[in-house]
Amino acid sequence: MKLLYIAAILASAALWFWLFQYEGAAQPGSLSTFHVEFKECELCHVPWRGVSQAQCLECHEFSDVSDMRRELRFHQAEDKCLQCHREHQGLHGSIARMDHTMLSGRLQCTDCHTDIHEGLFGSRCRECHAIETWDVPGYRHSPRERKNCHRCHKAPYSHHDKEFWKKIKSAHGMGSQDLSFPVLECWRCHVTTSWQNLLMSHPLGEGRAKPRRTRRYSLQQ
Repeated sequence: MKLLYIAAILASAALWFWLFQYEGAAQPGSLSTFHVEFKECELCHVPWRGVSQAQCLECHEFSDVSDMRRELRFHQAEDKCLQCHREHQGLHGSIARMDHTMLSGRLQCTDCHTDIHEGLFGSRCRECHAIETWDVPGYRHSPRERKNCHRCHKAPYSHHDKEFWKKIKSAHGMGSQDLSFPVLECWRCHVTTSWQNLLMSHPLGEGRAKPRRTRRYSLQQ
């Protein structure tokens, strides 16, 4: 047993000596494209302690965030870099992963994120969304037959323009067909799988990709 302990100690000592002499042995993986030119570990790491936030701020500074996207302006605090950023994830790996738990509980989601629902559901985003993903677990879109799209979707500005509908009629050869139905009736043209799938044929221009099509319905349903 004593010999076993001695062997273990010698093996550990040899490993530590090798790591100390051969810096490459401690490399956890390649750097990302953002830092791949860095050749000296000390540019980011403090020997025997790891990555230093102070080293991050030697290159990155956020005294003026006015030209940054709104959801990134919290970087002005210049704090907790290492909670969201991590290197050595591979050349094309992502070095950023947002940790919302470090933010102030007083913040509203819309303080940083654009409300794509345009106020239809109020400001309590967390009633549907989690902080790990925007996906809503278990969500199932209601069937088109319910015809209540407007409860969740707002028509774009173009759909309120009479000239837009004239172009639609002209492009699709609808002639005198009446398109004066309310813009709230999204179901007349759209399906629930994708806004790009329309219930009408689409004239294909030269060189354009063929769009996905669905079964056609009359707009006068």
